[in-house]
Amino acid sequence: MPRASKAVRRAQIVEGLATLLEHRSYAEASVAEIAREAGLAGGLVHYHFASKREILLALVDRLADSWRDRVRTRQAEVRGPVRRIRALIDATLATGEDARPRDVGLWTTLGAEAARSEDVAHAFRGVLREAQRLLEDDLDALGIRDPARTARSLVAAMEGVFRLAALGLVPAGEGADLVHRLVDALVVER
Repeated sequence: MPRASKAVRRAQIVEGLATLLEHRSYAEASVAEIAREAGLAGGLVHYHFASKREILLALVDRLADSWRDRVRTRQAEVRGPVRRIRALIDATLATGEDARPRDVGLWTTLGAEAARSEDVAHAFRGVLREAQRLLEDDLDALGIRDPARTARSLVAAMEGVFRLAALGLVPAGEGADLVHRLVDALVVER
């Protein structure tokens, strides 16, 4: 049987951590449990990643890449800045056929870890800034007076929906609608 490539092994390990984070906090997850969940020996985890934190950062990257793919696909299907904004919201809040509710839950968990760890916060902020830039470009095209501030408001609303949904205060499937209403108030109905 041929050995798996380095990329395949790293993906298995990241997936092992993702699976653990569905049921416990990052602090509670051990490298041994990550290895077990990935179906690998602990030594292989240490061969591919220097630390548990490095695995977590790879998970941030994986989620960010998945988000970028969904945003690109969704935005390529529509025309006009308002529709592009709505496509970004839907891709971010995981609506539609390509929805990944698990990724939404993982993103919420990573947001909590970002509040405790600067390296995770740095990676997390990078994705949020990317979303802000995309929104800002479309808001600017609409002639919004302060597109940067409005983009920050929309990103804050989406992040808030993640947190409130995790607490059960926003029913499943309602988050995107709430942010769309904000778009209506800030952009469409001006």
